[in-house]
Amino acid sequence: MAIEQFANNAASTLSSSINNSVTSLTVASAAAFPAAGNFRIIVDAEIMLVTAVCTNTFTVTRAQEGTTATSHTSPAAVTHILTAGGLLQGIADGHPWCGVFSSSDSPTSGATWVFTLTATQDDGYLSSGTKLVAPYTGYYLFNAYLHWSSNSSGFRIAEWRVNGSSYINGKSDPNNAAPYDVRQEITALLLLSAGDYVELTCYQDSASTLSMLLVSAAVTHIKTTA
Repeated sequence: MAIEQFANNAASTLSSSINNSVTSLTVASAAAFPAAGNFRIIVDAEIMLVTAVCTNTFTVTRAQEGTTATSHTSPAAVTHILTAGGLLQGIADGHPWCGVFSSSDSPTSGATWVFTLTATQDDGYLSSGTKLVAPYTGYYLFNAYLHWSSNSSGFRIAEWRVNGSSYINGKSDPNNAAPYDVRQEITALLLLSAGDYVELTCYQDSASTLSMLLVSAAVTHIKTTA
């Protein structure tokens, strides 16, 4: 979701009348309004959420915050306002996203394994069991701890993977000597765009499936940038 936008003294008028179902409207001038969504406007008594701006045309979601979609006649006033919903969304935009996860997977040999995560604390951003999806553009800190089974052998590597292709800040252990008690910790500070996703992956070549004594992961939303 786009971050709530705000502007001072943004007001204009409808260039043409609209009915109670259209999802766009044109104003005489959008110069004083935010250059992109999301922001709230009021036309007569109807609150609308503006989700996109193209020159003087607003794409809108109608009948917000308990108001009713009705017809509006040009040149009705169009005013950018701070509403209860806009204020709450603005607070939510700045709230840190955090999540704590674990996995009980047993990675197979010879292929990249993407861990299926179980959320202890999620804030609702774990998708498809494996993807940690960034809700906003900004900086995120990822940390994972993997403890391989004490009887494991062979090469092991753990990595964060972004958008299914870019591997970030991996940790490998090429030691094949007993007792094979391998602990790995990987941390990555990433600048992500809204909708980007990150996965916890590993690779091992022990020639068999390896159990994990412990897999834990954590992510924190550090700063929104746009």
